[in-house]
Amino acid sequence: MNIFEYAKMKKMLGGGGSSDDNLSLVAQIVGRAATALNSADITKIGQYAFYRDSSLISAELPNLITIEDYGFHDNKLETLSAPRLEYVGMFGLSKNNITSYYLPSLKTVGQSAFAGQNMTSLNLPSLEETGYTSFNGCKKLKELSLPNCTILGYMSFGNCSSLEIVDLPKVKQAKSSVFSNCTSLKNLVLPSATYLESNSMDNVHNLESIDLPKCTSFGRTFGNCYSLKTIILRSPTVATMINTTLFSKCYHYDGTVDATYNPNGDKDGYIYVPSA
Repeated sequence: MNIFEYAKMKKMLGGGGSSDDNLSLVAQIVGRAATALNSADITKIGQYAFYRDSSLISAELPNLITIEDYGFHDNKLETLSAPRLEYVGMFGLSKNNITSYYLPSLKTVGQSAFAGQNMTSLNLPSLEETGYTSFNGCKKLKELSLPNCTILGYMSFGNCSSLEIVDLPKVKQAKSSVFSNCTSLKNLVLPSATYLESNSMDNVHNLESIDLPKCTSFGRTFGNCYSLKTIILRSPTVATMINTTLFSKCYHYDGTVDATYNPNGDKDGYIYVPSA
């Protein structure tokens, strides 16, 4: 079976429940035999509908709004077209074979919603906030674009070891361990960030420079950033910090904040705060 004929199946099922409930039930009953799921009728994928499915390869769901917890978790899915999708629940799209996502309407994601994915690029123009470990362990992810996201949740992109290009123009707040173990990330610009939580940039071992033009508040932010050399700040508030633990174990930084290069021995890092 290559295409779901949902009208016939709903009639075959009959009885109570909403249309969406019936469709979710259909998916659980006959989904294992299908390689393609193409339907304009489906607005919701229920919990565990395609959990560890070994047959489904593609899904074209133009009116899909919701993927509930574990809906497409740990399966062989390679392509998904869901232009109206707004919500992905916990582990809803984690561990499959999709290599690129463009979900223009997606606004909300649950815990580990995309964790362990094989995607190389991610473009979610409507996403407002990343959840707890939402994209953790996407080891092949190289490019990330979240143009309207304002909050990065705990370890959202932890262990994304191939991540190199990040576009986060509206992020205002970053929570703990957001980019932990993103070993390919060398340069980062967060033009709208005003607050970085303690440990938010911990263990970004190869990060060399970061530009934070609006940031006014930090925790212990850059622990174990062994390669960090350049931090650009433009706020008078942070320009006066001294002897902070902000840069704990950042071996290129000498423990004080200065507006100029500090040639103190082999400590070749610096903080730059433009006067204008």
